[in-house]
Amino acid sequence: MPSTETEIAPRPTLEPYRSRTAEHDTREPGCVVIVDVRFDGPDPARRRDWVDAVFEALGTDPKPASGGIAAHFHVGTDGARMVNYAVWETARAHVDALASAGGGVGAPTPQ
Repeated sequence: MPSTETEIAPRPTLEPYRSRTAEHDTREPGCVVIVDVRFDGPDPARRRDWVDAVFEALGTDPKPASGGIAAHFHVGTDGARMVNYAVWETARAHVDALASAGGGVGAPTPQ
């Protein structure tokens, strides 16, 4: 009888890197969007630089999305992955933010 055991490769884990929340924000979350970015090959500096660029762009956004509550960025211990848990008031707020921008959430910025 063939064995039913299978070998499972270890999964890379995620570690928190940066979070952005509005101080004293009392809005109730209605939607969580998972953004999973895979980079070509392991490069811990590249994934952190990417997250830092997102924070810089959000900080200079002339028209920030009104429904965004928080963003929690995690980087993979394998050096090739970034996951953002983006918290929104509603799914509609997220859809509207995507529709108003040019290729993602937020207005075009120099970043």
